[in-house]
Amino acid sequence: MTEKFKLYIVVSDKSDLGDFTNYELFKDYFEVIFVFKIPSFKEIVFSKQSFFLLSKRMRQSFKLHYKIIRLLKKNFNEFIFARAFNIINPDKKAIIIAPEINLADWIYHQLPQEYKTLIVSTVFRYPLPSNKQHRINRFMQKLQNYNVNYDFKGLVLVFNVLVPETFYFIKAKYPNAQIVFKLVDPTIKIFNAGLELKEILKDKQTSNSEILDKIKALGVTVCSYSKVEASFYSLNYEPNWVDFSYLKQLVLKNAQNSGWFFAGACQGERYQTVLNLAQSLEKAKIKAKFIVADLKGSAKDKFIEFSKVSKFIEISFDLISYDEYLKYQASSPVVIDLFRLYPDEGFSYRISEALAMNKAILTNRTSIMNESFYNEDFILYSKDLIISPDRLVKLSQAKVEYTYSAIAKYDVQNSLLAQSLK
Repeated sequence: MTEKFKLYIVVSDKSDLGDFTNYELFKDYFEVIFVFKIPSFKEIVFSKQSFFLLSKRMRQSFKLHYKIIRLLKKNFNEFIFARAFNIINPDKKAIIIAPEINLADWIYHQLPQEYKTLIVSTVFRYPLPSNKQHRINRFMQKLQNYNVNYDFKGLVLVFNVLVPETFYFIKAKYPNAQIVFKLVDPTIKIFNAGLELKEILKDKQTSNSEILDKIKALGVTVCSYSKVEASFYSLNYEPNWVDFSYLKQLVLKNAQNSGWFFAGACQGERYQTVLNLAQSLEKAKIKAKFIVADLKGSAKDKFIEFSKVSKFIEISFDLISYDEYLKYQASSPVVIDLFRLYPDEGFSYRISEALAMNKAILTNRTSIMNESFYNEDFILYSKDLIISPDRLVKLSQAKVEYTYSAIAKYDVQNSLLAQSLK
């Protein structure tokens, strides 16, 4: 049996471990070792079988990056920036790069098994702080001249890494690869639900236009999940895709109508919208499970008080795995999808999951009413989610049927990734 590569997950203290709840994703490839504090590096043997993953706080430490580089000496390709860049087998046709473990886990679940055998997946973002531009440039010059791979002619698919230097490196490392950059989040993350996204873009996004222009100038195909941002920046539009075949099978394996389900973060005023829905479902006597995250202070207290008197709604503050999340979604008659930042932002993965699993949808996204798959019989829009019991019961019992031609672009089989693997 071939010895596994070592993956050192570097954290400042135990509070950082929450960044790596899904580290099991790496266990097939790595012997996972947690490292606390910078001094621990003195005991690490650096070799071609060592890779590093930094917690969010540690990624901000240029001192740490410099220390790793100095200890590695000339072996720059063994740095955190990619397992995938150094373990490319001839039968691999694509490299997928995502900036966070949770997003990588999410993407991994959307891939059919036959795709997974053709893909090398990595979850590392370019680690140096963007405000240290001169240091980034020096680091990149050394990386670009090391271990160029002319033989790899497949796809490098990058998610959400809005840093031009990342693409400079990929272009230098794999000069014959096809590079696609896919945005699955807004390019600007300011909670301001009172404004439409297109207005915020006009006011705030000149700098992002320059960054995207630099990336496009390298011959990179840039796609956005948001129709608004795709239009504003002159990008390709590709919605968040999922594996329709896998999700349909999941529905068949799980008992149906076991209760409604919602899981999501509740930053800002979003918690009130979620609480409104929980109270509406309670009045309608509809069983539901709510998993709410990122709640503090009085907002969390309101959910605790509500859970004490509720007879139909289960409230939990504990995060669950993506596998568990999908099982709950598969058994629920309705998928609940709420915008995070702007009413007209791109559709989240929940919309794609609902279409694949043939589920009714409850949302506060106004843009859904402009879609070809929209049907008021089984898609309900509500701004504040204060909804009458009759409407909720009707949605729960709705007969759902989407036309595949109207939702085909949400199926991974029709994605740019699928085209590159055929």
